[in-house]
Amino acid sequence: MNFLVIGAGAWGTAMAVYLHRNGHKVTVVCQDEAERSAIVIAGENKARLPGISTQGVEFIISSSAPARADAIFVALPSHVFEVGLRAINVISPAWVSLAKGIVLETLTTPCETLERILKAKKQKGTVWCLSGPTHAGSVAAGQPCAMVLSGKGNGDILQQAVSSPLMRVYTSRDRRGAELGGALKNAFAVAAGISDGLGVGDNAKAGLLTRALAEMARLGVALGGKVKTFFGLTGAGDLMATSYGVWSRNRQLGERVARGEKAAVVAGPGGLTAEGYRASKGLLALARKKRVEAPVLEQLVWVLHEGKPIRAAMQDLMGRRLKKE
Repeated sequence: MNFLVIGAGAWGTAMAVYLHRNGHKVTVVCQDEAERSAIVIAGENKARLPGISTQGVEFIISSSAPARADAIFVALPSHVFEVGLRAINVISPAWVSLAKGIVLETLTTPCETLERILKAKKQKGTVWCLSGPTHAGSVAAGQPCAMVLSGKGNGDILQQAVSSPLMRVYTSRDRRGAELGGALKNAFAVAAGISDGLGVGDNAKAGLLTRALAEMARLGVALGGKVKTFFGLTGAGDLMATSYGVWSRNRQLGERVARGEKAAVVAGPGGLTAEGYRASKGLLALARKKRVEAPVLEQLVWVLHEGKPIRAAMQDLMGRRLKKE
């Protein structure tokens, strides 16, 4: 198949390399000529995914984009979808979002944003979310993984095209739940990093993440997802990967905060791009609006944004009223 990937970041490059190895023709739209030239000359994306050969993948700028593609993978942060797609006028029957995030003010997911953009441009195509416990470097290196293709249409052809012995792809009709899982898990991964930084052990981290998962499912269902989705790959699976991966920026943020650094400084300009820090406050506001009990999220926000001592937050979590699981 003929695939187009919009975005030459780490994940866009990794997916392009993977799809090429899987036997497809892959073209990647770069941000500008400087980015394109750097990748082409080096034969790898040194800035975003060093050490991974990009041989066989074509890199272009938007003005050179083809007229049609069998599927388009959008590997852009959700908040820059509109800017990134403004110059793209490619016709395709399938659009696949690789982004994880949510516009908290409107509860708009990346796929919903993409649908709005396509409608405004009078373009048609089924919109899908491809998500799960994956890290760009691992996928590009050929390590095995599992993902979920979520959407409302028949995704059999796309599922077959993306699947391989190295990537098992499932399908789901709960696209909203899959996207919410990708947004919610980032905040709880920060909490997992705090646990690591404190050095309180495996028992504490396992207990924290189990209760965080229950909290994630409660809030996710209240926001429109299905409960079983949050206990699958795009919920529990992604939460585990982001909470335990040494590469996880959200986990790293929590670890550094536990060791005494200020969250606003670590996640500030020039620091870690940790979506969990930015989203946590808004997610707690949504939980309160929906009247969803969210004690882990609540304590996390107080630590990250209001300066509450971490040990006091931990004591408050452990000292809550006893009840049935």
